[in-house]
Amino acid sequence: MRLYVVPLGVVEVDVAKFMPWEPERGERYSGPVAGFLVQTDHGRNVLVDTGLSPDHIDDPEARIAGPDVKVTMRPEDDIRHQLGLLGLAPADIDTVVVTHFDFDHCGGNRFFPQASFVVQREQYAYAQTHHERCFPQDWDLPELDYRLVDGDLELMPGIELVATPGHAPGHQSVVVRGLEHTGTVILTSDAAHTHVEFEQERVDGTPDPVTILASIQKLKAIRDAENATILLCHDADAWSTTYRLLPDYYD
Repeated sequence: MRLYVVPLGVVEVDVAKFMPWEPERGERYSGPVAGFLVQTDHGRNVLVDTGLSPDHIDDPEARIAGPDVKVTMRPEDDIRHQLGLLGLAPADIDTVVVTHFDFDHCGGNRFFPQASFVVQREQYAYAQTHHERCFPQDWDLPELDYRLVDGDLELMPGIELVATPGHAPGHQSVVVRGLEHTGTVILTSDAAHTHVEFEQERVDGTPDPVTILASIQKLKAIRDAENATILLCHDADAWSTTYRLLPDYYD
């Protein structure tokens, strides 16, 4: 089994509006956009999130107008290009886990019509009625097959879905177990944006602090019980220092 951290662009945000719980970041914070690829012992390719739509390459404001949010996406940040570095095509992906339908997590969904998509039922229902946040052109496509699930679930041996609402209703994280040298890895998605938020439980100013705190503590309990590695999507510090990025991997 292997786990790849897939670089898929950068989103810069106004700290006061989007990360007030970390004022030490300054006025602006540039966070990486990440997807994750799990290659199982049974030969299955499971993709966790698909990153930004390539519409952002030519139009950084393709989904959200500036200046509060600024997207930087190069052609090499397209999920198809990154998979190609491993010799994979979109048709080689068996399952796509959607942690939630924010634009930086599902912008490449359209490229995987052969895959089975797995999302929490609550998030799917939320996205259907909140198009101002969950842009339907990225995910609400007739050729995509969504499997709706409720709560924690063993998706397949070695991969568990864990409900972690708060950042969004029906948000989910992913626990990968059975990596020979690394052990357990927790893919938090946006249950926390940075290790500062996660470790210090900074939830004041977050959209739903009570629920977010419960989700962080739920993931911490798994981490502590299994000595797991935590991988977040948007931590620029860890991204540039300790995370193993594709073509490197965790095994």
